Amino acid sequence: MDQLAMDQLAKSDRPADPRIDPVVVLHIEDDRSVARAVARILRLQGYEVVSVVSGDEAINLVEDGLIPDLILTDYHLPRDMTGDQIVTEIATRLEFKPPTIMLASLPGPQVEKVKSVADRIFAKPADMHEVLDEIGRLIGTLT
Repeated sequence: MDQLAMDQLAKSDRPADPRIDPVVVLHIEDDRSVARAVARILRLQGYEVVSVVSGDEAINLVEDGLIPDLILTDYHLPRDMTGDQIVTEIATRLEFKPPTIMLASLPGPQVEKVKSVADRIFAKPADMHEVLDEIGRLIGTLT
């Protein structure tokens, strides 16, 4: 994402959830440049972002006490786990599944499998305005 697009998103009037505590987004993305850009956009919108590059890191954070309000994850990640498998593991440890957005480029049959754990799937590259709108919609149910 170029600097102009990020600046435009930063100036948008989409506020984060008006709760006193910030909304915690667990962001799982192995491409570090994408991770930095997305985290910056989310932070500029008022979200607290916890970024990790692998499913193992995400699961370890949850085991250490992190309770995310929302999970934003890539589908294709390093090692043996996919985004849907990571979300399932996190949900098992938390005993509930946080609202989840998956970023992916998937063929038809895999989309149905991912829909069982993701509240919304965006094709990559995703339009961040749409992703932010969906985050707002999903966290709106938390208040």
